Amino acid sequence: MPQSLNILLIEDNDDHAQMIARHLGRTDEVKPRLTRRQRLSEGLSHLTQNTVDVLLLDLGLPDSTMDSTLPVALRESPDTPIIVLSSIEDRELAVRMVHQGAQDYLCKSEINTDQLIRSIRYAIERKEIQVKLELQSKRSNAVAEITRMAISERDFGAIASKYISLVTQVLNLNAGEILLLKRQHFVPWTGSANIPFDDCPPAAILGDDSIPSQIVQQHQRSKENRHSQSKVFQLQDTPVEKWPRSSPQIGMSATGIATVIFTEHELNPYGVSFFCSQTSRTFSVEEIEFIEVVTNTIATAISQNRLEADLIDKLNELDNAHRRKDEFLATLSHELRTPLNVIVGYSDIIGEIEPGKKEARNALNAINKNTR
Repeated sequence: MPQSLNILLIEDNDDHAQMIARHLGRTDEVKPRLTRRQRLSEGLSHLTQNTVDVLLLDLGLPDSTMDSTLPVALRESPDTPIIVLSSIEDRELAVRMVHQGAQDYLCKSEINTDQLIRSIRYAIERKEIQVKLELQSKRSNAVAEITRMAISERDFGAIASKYISLVTQVLNLNAGEILLLKRQHFVPWTGSANIPFDDCPPAAILGDDSIPSQIVQQHQRSKENRHSQSKVFQLQDTPVEKWPRSSPQIGMSATGIATVIFTEHELNPYGVSFFCSQTSRTFSVEEIEFIEVVTNTIATAISQNRLEADLIDKLNELDNAHRRKDEFLATLSHELRTPLNVIVGYSDIIGEIEPGKKEARNALNAINKNTR
């Protein structure tokens, strides 16, 4: 638990508020900074504008009912640990509040300093664990979803759309984009089912000082030096003009994360994906591992797409070769049959002119046998 705590107390009763303040002032374990609001609406407004480590919430407020106070607070501030304060000593109510999402339930008449500090400490620790588990579950589900889709879906556009959607949702980012590398140019993917190259204007050029170019070059240098290949890059305080020109919504932000899309068996990367946040932030190790895993799935999908495209091209070439062979044989048969028909015709005439001669009859039989 942090040594300095921002505690918000939403309590309309002055005596109860003073009691809570006295208990918090008696402890040397933490340095609480207590803020009091008397109405739920005022407290929620404070939560949206300030950092709060724990919320002490009275159920009976002037602008809320006992049944609605906690659900509203949880909806408006789901990541803040909440301790419910009540004048009612009711075990069933306490259990119900905890089931709804409160970290603890304290009866005001029984509160003492040690109990209050212990409850605050445990509430913060439990909420941190709960948030981590929820995020881990969210990331695991996203990885499973994109993996299943990459296995069963042949439409690259659907896979890429899901990839961008999952990363922005799971990491709470504002926008994302995929730039594919083709002939030294970065080409933006625009939602098509196939991998676009020739129909899209370049968003950047490999070798310039744009972000995509710098990232790929750094990735290639680590590969050439036989170091661990850098795949994920955090972008902090990046000049706006260096963001991909194809996405104005990304270019408005200076904070984000970029990933190189590649597979181990390919010499060159397929491209780069970008995700941005409008607020300054850093990414945790778990978040970086998550985006690395799902980007591997996109790289595999691109590789599969290219293999299938190459296979289709080979099959088309084979079909064309078979068609040209059939056309050649038909032409050859026609060209050979034309003079043979003449020979057959004249052999019939000779047979009619000299039907009695044995040698002529044998020769004519040989011609007819080998030409008809």
